[in-house]
Amino acid sequence: MNRITLTLKRPFIWLSRFRHRCGYGVHSPFAFNLITQVIYESTPYYKYKDLAVEQKKLAPQKDNYWKYESKKVKRLLFRLVNYIQPDTIVDVGRLAASSLYLKAGGLYSGIRTFRIISGSRRTRRFPLSA
Repeated sequence: MNRITLTLKRPFIWLSRFRHRCGYGVHSPFAFNLITQVIYESTPYYKYKDLAVEQKKLAPQKDNYWKYESKKVKRLLFRLVNYIQPDTIVDVGRLAASSLYLKAGGLYSGIRTFRIISGSRRTRRFPLSA
């Protein structure tokens, strides 16, 4: 399919999928509840204010390796962990405030954190456990 045809079809494809955007039309009860109660949830949760205060306390400790994530992403991670309540959470990546949100959402979860800090010539891996 060439680029022009795809460009012309794209708005119609979007319109055909528009009515299913909030989970309606999904047949799986688990997927429907996940979409409606977690992903598209707009009400504030009980920990949002506490986590924002704790994140501001950690702000002076930020360095070059701190990775910025949007508030939207951090809150989605919190809601996902809060909804699923996994036994173990594995957090891999750069230093970020998202680990605070993961820990707060999983009240009974053990969290394993692996941070990748890139150095001058080699990438060093530091396993941290909470």
